[in-house]
Amino acid sequence: MTILHIASISNSPFGGVCVVAPQHVLSQGRYATVAMLNISGVVIDVLKGDYVDGYEKIPVQLPYIGKWSLDSLPSPFCKPDMVVIHELYYIELLRISCDLRRRGIPYVIIPHGELQRLAQRRHWLKKKVANWFLFNRMVRGAAAVQFLSPSELEHSCCTTKGFIGTNGIDIPEYYKQQFSTQGTRFLYVGRYDMFCKGLDILVEAVAIQADFLRANGCTVELHGNDIKGRRAVLMEKVQECGVGDLIIEGGPVVGQDKINTLLHNDVFVQTSRFEGMPMGLLEAMGYGLPVLITEGTTLGGFVADHDCGWVAYTESKAVANALRKAVEQREEWANKGKRGRVAIGQQFAWEKVAQAAISEYERIVG
Repeated sequence: MTILHIASISNSPFGGVCVVAPQHVLSQGRYATVAMLNISGVVIDVLKGDYVDGYEKIPVQLPYIGKWSLDSLPSPFCKPDMVVIHELYYIELLRISCDLRRRGIPYVIIPHGELQRLAQRRHWLKKKVANWFLFNRMVRGAAAVQFLSPSELEHSCCTTKGFIGTNGIDIPEYYKQQFSTQGTRFLYVGRYDMFCKGLDILVEAVAIQADFLRANGCTVELHGNDIKGRRAVLMEKVQECGVGDLIIEGGPVVGQDKINTLLHNDVFVQTSRFEGMPMGLLEAMGYGLPVLITEGTTLGGFVADHDCGWVAYTESKAVANALRKAVEQREEWANKGKRGRVAIGQQFAWEKVAQAAISEYERIVG
Protein backbone atom coordinates (compact mmCIF):
# COMPACT_ATOMS: atom_id res chain seq x y z
CA MET A 1 0.00 0.00 0.00
CA THR A 2 1.28 3.47 -0.89
CA ILE A 3 0.44 6.20 1.64
CA LEU A 4 1.24 9.90 1.29
CA HIS A 5 1.11 12.06 4.43
CA ILE A 6 0.68 15.82 3.92
CA ALA A 7 1.25 18.39 6.66
CA SER A 8 2.46 21.93 7.25
CA ILE A 9 4.96 21.65 10.08
CA SER A 10 8.31 22.92 11.30
CA ASN A 11 11.18 21.38 13.23
CA SER A 12 9.76 22.69 16.52
CA PRO A 13 10.07 20.14 19.34
CA PHE A 14 7.20 21.87 21.14
CA GLY A 15 4.35 21.66 18.62
CA GLY A 16 2.38 18.43 19.02
CA VAL A 17 1.67 18.02 15.31
CA CYS A 18 5.29 18.86 14.44
CA VAL A 19 6.42 15.98 16.64
CA VAL A 20 3.77 13.39 16.01
CA ALA A 21 3.10 13.66 12.26
CA PRO A 22 6.64 12.48 11.33
CA GLN A 23 6.30 9.67 13.86
CA HIS A 24 3.16 8.41 12.12
CA VAL A 25 5.16 8.36 8.89
CA LEU A 26 8.14 6.59 10.44
CA SER A 27 6.08 3.91 12.17
CA GLN A 28 3.80 3.21 9.20
CA GLY A 29 6.85 3.01 6.94
CA ARG A 30 7.70 -0.34 8.50
CA TYR A 31 4.56 -1.90 7.02
CA ALA A 32 3.80 0.11 3.87
CA THR A 33 5.35 2.43 1.28
CA VAL A 34 5.04 5.80 3.01
CA ALA A 35 6.25 9.34 2.39
CA MET A 36 5.66 12.82 3.77
CA LEU A 37 5.08 16.01 1.82
CA ASN A 38 5.59 19.03 4.07
CA ILE A 39 3.90 22.01 2.42
CA SER A 40 5.74 24.45 4.69
CA GLY A 41 8.89 23.58 2.72
CA VAL A 42 10.86 22.78 5.88
CA VAL A 43 13.03 19.66 5.88
CA ILE A 44 12.09 17.65 8.96
CA ASP A 45 15.13 16.25 10.74
CA VAL A 46 13.45 13.09 11.99
CA LEU A 47 12.62 11.97 8.45
CA LYS A 48 16.05 11.27 7.02
CA GLY A 49 16.43 8.78 4.22
CA ASP A 50 16.79 8.60 0.44
CA TYR A 51 14.18 7.54 -2.04
CA VAL A 52 15.46 4.93 -4.49
CA ASP A 53 13.16 3.98 -7.39
CA GLY A 54 10.25 3.25 -5.04
CA TYR A 55 11.70 -0.07 -3.91
CA GLU A 56 12.74 0.85 -0.39
CA LYS A 57 9.79 0.64 1.97
CA ILE A 58 11.07 3.40 4.21
CA PRO A 59 9.57 6.77 5.11
CA VAL A 60 10.83 9.42 2.73
CA GLN A 61 10.47 13.15 2.56
CA LEU A 62 9.39 14.62 -0.75
CA PRO A 63 10.49 18.10 -1.86
CA TYR A 64 7.79 20.75 -1.99
CA ILE A 65 8.19 23.21 -4.85
CA GLY A 66 5.83 25.85 -3.46
CA LYS A 67 2.78 24.72 -5.41
CA TRP A 68 0.78 21.51 -5.27
CA SER A 69 1.44 19.11 -8.10
CA LEU A 70 0.75 15.43 -7.56
CA ASP A 71 2.14 14.56 -10.99
CA SER A 72 5.55 16.02 -10.06
CA LEU A 73 6.04 13.55 -7.22
CA PRO A 74 8.19 10.45 -7.80
CA SER A 75 6.60 7.07 -8.37
CA PRO A 76 4.71 5.53 -6.63
CA PHE A 77 3.67 8.61 -4.64
CA CYS A 78 2.29 10.35 -7.73
CA LYS A 79 -0.47 7.71 -7.60
CA PRO A 80 -0.94 6.96 -3.89
CA ASP A 81 -3.57 4.54 -2.62
CA MET A 82 -4.31 6.82 0.33
CA VAL A 83 -3.48 10.39 1.35
CA VAL A 84 -3.43 11.39 5.02
CA ILE A 85 -3.87 15.12 5.69
CA HIS A 86 -2.76 16.48 9.05
CA GLU A 87 -4.79 19.40 10.43
CA LEU A 88 -7.32 21.46 8.56
CA TYR A 89 -6.99 25.24 8.38
CA TYR A 90 -4.50 25.77 5.54
CA ILE A 91 -5.57 27.18 2.17
CA GLU A 92 -3.09 24.92 0.36
CA LEU A 93 -4.81 21.88 1.89
CA LEU A 94 -8.05 23.05 0.32
CA ARG A 95 -6.43 23.00 -3.12
CA ILE A 96 -4.89 19.60 -2.45
CA SER A 97 -8.13 18.03 -1.21
CA CYS A 98 -10.02 19.42 -4.22
CA ASP A 99 -7.47 17.88 -6.61
CA LEU A 100 -7.62 14.54 -4.79
CA ARG A 101 -11.41 14.44 -5.08
CA ARG A 102 -11.15 15.25 -8.78
CA ARG A 103 -8.71 12.38 -9.28
CA GLY A 104 -10.75 9.97 -7.16
CA ILE A 105 -7.95 9.46 -4.63
CA PRO A 106 -9.31 8.84 -1.09
CA TYR A 107 -7.97 10.98 1.72
CA VAL A 108 -8.22 10.86 5.49
CA ILE A 109 -8.08 13.98 7.66
CA ILE A 110 -6.43 13.91 11.09
CA PRO A 111 -7.69 17.17 12.65
CA HIS A 112 -5.50 16.90 15.78
CA GLY A 113 -8.27 18.31 17.95
CA GLU A 114 -9.28 21.17 15.61
CA LEU A 115 -12.83 19.86 15.11
CA GLN A 116 -13.69 19.60 18.80
CA ARG A 117 -16.51 21.89 19.88
CA LEU A 118 -14.37 23.75 22.42
CA ALA A 119 -11.64 24.27 19.82
CA GLN A 120 -14.25 25.64 17.41
CA ARG A 121 -15.21 28.24 20.01
CA ARG A 122 -11.82 29.92 19.67
CA HIS A 123 -12.13 32.63 17.00
CA TRP A 124 -15.58 31.17 16.42
CA LEU A 125 -16.84 33.75 13.94
CA LYS A 126 -13.80 33.44 11.70
CA LYS A 127 -14.02 29.64 11.80
CA LYS A 128 -17.75 29.62 11.18
CA VAL A 129 -17.34 31.69 8.03
CA ALA A 130 -14.31 29.68 6.85
CA ASN A 131 -16.10 26.39 7.48
CA TRP A 132 -19.23 27.49 5.67
CA PHE A 133 -17.50 28.72 2.53
CA LEU A 134 -14.39 26.51 2.41
CA PHE A 135 -13.56 23.77 4.88
CA ASN A 136 -16.89 21.94 5.31
CA ARG A 137 -16.58 20.70 1.73
CA MET A 138 -13.05 19.47 2.42
CA VAL A 139 -14.24 17.49 5.45
CA ARG A 140 -17.33 16.11 3.70
CA GLY A 141 -15.16 14.98 0.78
CA ALA A 142 -12.84 12.95 3.01
CA ALA A 143 -13.07 9.19 2.97
CA ALA A 144 -12.90 9.37 6.78
CA VAL A 145 -11.80 11.54 9.68
CA GLN A 146 -9.19 9.96 11.94
CA PHE A 147 -9.69 10.95 15.57
CA LEU A 148 -6.89 10.39 18.05
CA SER A 149 -9.12 9.21 20.90
CA PRO A 150 -12.73 8.18 21.57
CA SER A 151 -13.19 11.40 23.53
CA GLU A 152 -12.04 13.54 20.60
CA LEU A 153 -14.54 11.80 18.34
CA GLU A 154 -17.34 12.17 20.91
CA HIS A 155 -16.75 15.92 21.37
CA SER A 156 -16.15 16.78 17.72
CA CYS A 157 -18.51 18.63 15.41
CA CYS A 158 -18.09 16.00 12.69
CA THR A 159 -18.35 12.34 13.71
CA THR A 160 -20.23 10.70 10.84
CA LYS A 161 -17.20 9.16 9.09
CA GLY A 162 -14.87 9.01 12.08
CA PHE A 163 -12.65 6.20 13.29
CA ILE A 164 -10.10 6.02 16.10
CA GLY A 165 -6.41 6.00 15.18
CA THR A 166 -4.30 7.17 18.10
CA ASN A 167 -0.86 8.68 18.48
CA GLY A 168 1.84 6.38 19.80
CA ILE A 169 4.96 6.32 21.92
CA ASP A 170 8.26 4.47 22.04
CA ILE A 171 8.39 2.95 25.53
CA PRO A 172 11.73 3.87 27.20
CA GLU A 173 13.84 1.19 28.84
CA TYR A 174 14.24 3.04 32.14
CA TYR A 175 11.58 4.73 34.22
CA LYS A 176 10.83 6.50 37.49
CA GLN A 177 11.49 4.30 40.53
CA GLN A 178 12.54 6.66 43.34
CA PHE A 179 9.99 9.26 44.42
CA SER A 180 10.30 12.13 46.87
CA THR A 181 10.19 11.12 50.51
CA GLN A 182 9.25 14.64 51.58
CA GLY A 183 7.13 17.11 49.68
CA THR A 184 5.56 16.59 46.27
CA ARG A 185 6.97 17.79 42.95
CA PHE A 186 4.20 18.26 40.41
CA LEU A 187 5.23 18.82 36.77
CA TYR A 188 3.70 20.22 33.59
CA VAL A 189 5.54 20.12 30.25
CA GLY A 190 3.82 21.49 27.16
CA ARG A 191 2.69 24.61 25.34
CA TYR A 192 1.96 27.77 27.28
CA ASP A 193 -1.60 27.93 25.98
CA MET A 194 -3.86 29.13 28.79
CA PHE A 195 -7.15 28.14 27.16
CA CYS A 196 -6.39 24.85 25.41
CA LYS A 197 -4.03 23.51 28.08
CA GLY A 198 -6.16 24.84 30.94
CA LEU A 199 -3.22 26.48 32.68
CA ASP A 200 -5.54 29.06 34.25
CA ILE A 201 -7.46 26.14 35.77
CA LEU A 202 -4.23 24.74 37.20
CA VAL A 203 -3.12 28.08 38.68
CA GLU A 204 -6.55 28.63 40.26
CA ALA A 205 -6.51 25.09 41.67
CA VAL A 206 -3.11 25.70 43.27
CA ALA A 207 -4.45 28.91 44.78
CA ILE A 208 -7.42 27.05 46.29
CA GLN A 209 -5.10 24.52 47.96
CA ALA A 210 -2.25 26.99 48.61
CA ASP A 211 -2.13 26.55 52.40
CA PHE A 212 -2.24 22.77 52.16
CA LEU A 213 0.42 22.66 49.45
CA ARG A 214 2.75 24.95 51.40
CA ALA A 215 2.29 22.95 54.58
CA ASN A 216 3.23 19.77 52.71
CA GLY A 217 6.27 21.14 50.84
CA CYS A 218 4.70 20.94 47.38
CA THR A 219 5.75 22.72 44.19
CA VAL A 220 4.36 22.83 40.66
CA GLU A 221 7.05 23.08 37.99
CA LEU A 222 6.08 24.42 34.55
CA HIS A 223 8.12 23.96 31.37
CA GLY A 224 7.10 25.35 27.99
CA ASN A 225 8.14 27.59 25.13
CA ASP A 226 7.11 31.23 24.98
CA ILE A 227 5.00 32.07 21.90
CA LYS A 228 3.35 35.46 21.36
CA GLY A 229 4.04 36.54 24.94
CA ARG A 230 2.01 33.72 26.49
CA ARG A 231 4.57 33.12 29.24
CA ALA A 232 4.09 36.67 30.52
CA VAL A 233 0.31 36.22 30.57
CA LEU A 234 0.71 32.95 32.49
CA MET A 235 3.08 34.41 35.07
CA GLU A 236 0.79 37.42 35.52
CA LYS A 237 -1.97 34.95 36.39
CA VAL A 238 0.37 33.23 38.88
CA GLN A 239 1.13 36.54 40.60
CA GLU A 240 -2.53 37.58 40.65
CA CYS A 241 -3.40 34.35 42.47
CA GLY A 242 -0.54 34.81 44.95
CA VAL A 243 1.12 31.45 44.27
CA GLY A 244 4.49 32.57 42.91
CA ASP A 245 6.20 30.58 45.66
CA LEU A 246 4.40 27.37 44.66
CA ILE A 247 4.50 27.57 40.86
CA ILE A 248 8.00 27.55 39.34
CA GLU A 249 8.51 28.42 35.68
CA GLY A 250 11.53 26.63 34.26
CA GLY A 251 11.52 27.40 30.55
CA PRO A 252 11.48 24.90 27.67
CA VAL A 253 13.10 21.47 27.94
CA VAL A 254 13.88 19.03 25.11
CA GLY A 255 15.88 15.85 24.62
CA GLN A 256 17.81 14.56 27.60
CA ASP A 257 16.91 17.66 29.62
CA LYS A 258 13.25 16.76 29.24
CA ILE A 259 13.88 13.16 30.30
CA ASN A 260 15.85 14.31 33.35
CA THR A 261 13.06 16.72 34.27
CA LEU A 262 10.44 13.99 34.06
CA LEU A 263 12.45 11.61 36.21
CA HIS A 264 13.20 14.36 38.76
CA ASN A 265 9.52 15.02 39.51
CA ASP A 266 6.78 12.94 41.09
CA VAL A 267 3.39 13.59 39.46
CA PHE A 268 2.70 14.83 35.93
CA VAL A 269 -0.16 17.33 35.69
CA GLN A 270 -2.19 18.27 32.62
CA THR A 271 -5.44 20.21 32.99
CA SER A 272 -6.41 20.70 29.33
CA ARG A 273 -9.85 21.81 28.24
CA PHE A 274 -9.50 19.86 24.98
CA GLU A 275 -6.87 17.79 23.17
CA GLY A 276 -6.41 15.48 20.23
CA MET A 277 -3.98 13.12 21.97
CA PRO A 278 -1.45 14.81 24.34
CA MET A 279 2.01 13.42 23.61
CA GLY A 280 3.59 14.93 26.74
CA LEU A 281 1.15 12.98 28.86
CA LEU A 282 1.90 9.72 27.04
CA GLU A 283 5.63 10.33 27.49
CA ALA A 284 5.25 10.97 31.21
CA MET A 285 3.32 7.73 31.64
CA GLY A 286 5.94 5.92 29.60
CA TYR A 287 8.53 7.02 32.16
CA GLY A 288 6.41 5.67 35.00
CA LEU A 289 5.00 8.88 36.46
CA PRO A 290 1.50 8.86 37.92
CA VAL A 291 -0.62 11.55 36.30
CA LEU A 292 -3.18 14.09 37.46
CA ILE A 293 -5.39 15.08 34.54
CA THR A 294 -8.71 16.56 33.54
CA GLU A 295 -11.32 14.88 31.40
CA GLY A 296 -10.45 17.39 28.68
CA THR A 297 -7.14 15.62 28.01
CA THR A 298 -9.16 12.80 26.34
CA LEU A 299 -7.32 10.21 28.48
CA GLY A 300 -9.52 10.41 31.58
CA GLY A 301 -11.23 7.10 30.91
CA PHE A 302 -7.92 5.37 30.21
CA VAL A 303 -6.32 6.66 33.43
CA ALA A 304 -9.37 5.74 35.51
CA ASP A 305 -9.69 2.26 33.98
CA HIS A 306 -6.02 1.44 34.65
CA ASP A 307 -5.82 3.27 38.00
CA CYS A 308 -2.65 5.10 37.02
CA GLY A 309 -3.47 8.56 38.34
CA TRP A 310 -6.20 10.99 39.33
CA VAL A 311 -8.91 12.33 37.01
CA ALA A 312 -10.82 15.56 37.67
CA TYR A 313 -13.59 17.48 35.97
CA THR A 314 -12.21 20.28 33.84
CA GLU A 315 -12.63 23.03 36.44
CA SER A 316 -10.45 24.49 39.18
CA LYS A 317 -12.20 23.17 42.31
CA ALA A 318 -12.12 19.59 41.04
CA VAL A 319 -8.43 19.91 40.12
CA ALA A 320 -7.71 21.38 43.56
CA ASN A 321 -9.29 18.35 45.22
CA ALA A 322 -7.26 16.05 42.97
CA LEU A 323 -4.03 17.85 43.94
CA ARG A 324 -4.79 17.25 47.60
CA LYS A 325 -5.68 13.61 46.99
CA ALA A 326 -2.45 13.02 45.05
CA VAL A 327 -0.38 14.38 47.95
CA GLU A 328 -2.28 12.31 50.52
CA GLN A 329 -1.90 9.11 48.48
CA ARG A 330 1.89 9.22 48.31
CA GLU A 331 2.19 5.49 48.96
CA GLU A 332 0.36 4.79 45.69
CA TRP A 333 2.61 6.82 43.39
CA ALA A 334 4.97 4.01 42.39
CA ASN A 335 2.22 1.47 41.70
CA LYS A 336 0.12 3.93 39.74
CA GLY A 337 3.18 4.86 37.68
CA LYS A 338 3.97 1.21 36.93
CA ARG A 339 0.39 0.45 35.94
CA GLY A 340 0.35 3.42 33.61
CA ARG A 341 3.61 2.41 31.96
CA VAL A 342 2.35 -1.13 31.32
CA ALA A 343 -0.99 0.08 29.98
CA ILE A 344 0.64 2.61 27.66
CA GLY A 345 2.89 -0.10 26.23
CA GLN A 346 -0.07 -2.37 25.60
CA GLN A 347 -2.24 0.22 23.86
CA PHE A 348 -0.05 3.04 22.52
CA ALA A 349 3.19 1.48 21.31
CA TRP A 350 3.93 2.86 17.83
CA GLU A 351 4.10 -0.60 16.29
CA LYS A 352 0.52 -1.40 17.29
CA VAL A 353 -0.72 2.09 16.44
CA ALA A 354 0.79 1.93 12.94
CA GLN A 355 -0.58 -1.51 12.16
CA ALA A 356 -4.07 -0.51 13.29
CA ALA A 357 -4.02 2.66 11.18
CA ILE A 358 -2.86 0.87 8.05
CA SER A 359 -5.53 -1.80 8.51
CA GLU A 360 -8.15 0.98 8.63
CA TYR A 361 -6.68 2.64 5.53
CA GLU A 362 -6.77 -0.68 3.66
CA ARG A 363 -10.40 -1.15 4.67
CA ILE A 364 -11.27 2.32 3.35
CA VAL A 365 -9.44 1.79 0.06
CA GLY A 366 -10.88 -1.69 -0.33
